[in-house]
Amino acid sequence: MQAAVRVIPWAFALAAAVSAGGIEGLYSTGGKGEVTLRIARGKEEGTLIGVVVAARSAWHQQQLNQTVLELRQVKEGVWRGRCSAYHVYASKDMEAWLDVSEATLLPNGDLRCEVKMPEGGSAQFVYKRGAAAEGDARRGLEGEWAGADGAVAVFRRDGDIYVGQVIRQGSPEKGPPPKETIRVKDMGGGVHKGTIEVRSPDGKTVDLVEDIEVAVRGDMLSWAYGTKGGKVVATARRLDTAGEKAEPPPKAPAVEVEPGDLVGKWRAPSGDATRYVRDGDRYTGYILAIAPSKRGFGFVIGEEGVRLTRIRAGFYVGKVLTKAEGGVDAWWDDIQVTVEGDELRFVRYLPNGKQEKGRCTRIGGLQDAAPPDDK
Repeated sequence: MQAAVRVIPWAFALAAAVSAGGIEGLYSTGGKGEVTLRIARGKEEGTLIGVVVAARSAWHQQQLNQTVLELRQVKEGVWRGRCSAYHVYASKDMEAWLDVSEATLLPNGDLRCEVKMPEGGSAQFVYKRGAAAEGDARRGLEGEWAGADGAVAVFRRDGDIYVGQVIRQGSPEKGPPPKETIRVKDMGGGVHKGTIEVRSPDGKTVDLVEDIEVAVRGDMLSWAYGTKGGKVVATARRLDTAGEKAEPPPKAPAVEVEPGDLVGKWRAPSGDATRYVRDGDRYTGYILAIAPSKRGFGFVIGEEGVRLTRIRAGFYVGKVLTKAEGGVDAWWDDIQVTVEGDELRFVRYLPNGKQEKGRCTRIGGLQDAAPPDDK
């Protein structure tokens, strides 16, 4: 039986010209630009990533500067990959992902993505190419901008061009930074094109001169340019949003993961995937993906599915959520978990006295947490 397809009328309007790569550029949701993405080439050949560079709603502002779409080209005009479940309102967990079974570039330039939904079946999202939303660039490029790493750049108008320079580095402890100068011209619709020049810290040698595209969407800025190592994409926020200077937010402290620690994402051979977070010696596992064999049992992506306590390094005990078919009944079974390197093994104790044993593998990066295709 063919899975039902649900069509969701959610469109993205392309704000910059589509490159030869297919769908690179800026995309905005709705007429008022609820969310703006920049889709650019990934580090690997044939890959694309979509990063949130501006958002009007409090929901999507939580994902500013985060990657919410990852695609890999499988043939001309066709991609596969994953998208953020939070971004498409399918989960409250920002770490949850959904499988994009096919993204197709249509003859009229629109992009259609078919996404596998957690409850089964699929949904189609159509990304429409069009003009930039009127008024998006009303404040222009001139002013000071803070990047996610704490760096600050300033743009000033000089005739019909804008000149930008980095006036504060995000990591001063690394020594003198290279000198960057950006010169761009307003192309309309908030898009600016020109060049970036990178000189050595002493200013005597030019290390790089490349074409650059800078886009402004309200109080968010993004730029992209190519290098020998791949495409560089960066975002920044306007510093005088409230009429006064504002300091960039402090960088979040790095989370140290001890050997045998459970924190992170894990996937079972069945297709189940779980993300564990830590609070002292207590760990909570949230559902990232649901195995095909468990569909119809009422599990929800982003739902709390495991509760564990750390007994010693690499050894945990606690409870795992279990549901009857149809989700009409739910209870918590005892579970024991051991972690060694990137392998997790568990023993679940069933109500009838029997045991269920299994294993999971740590996942991350571009690895897809979505379950495999149904056979």
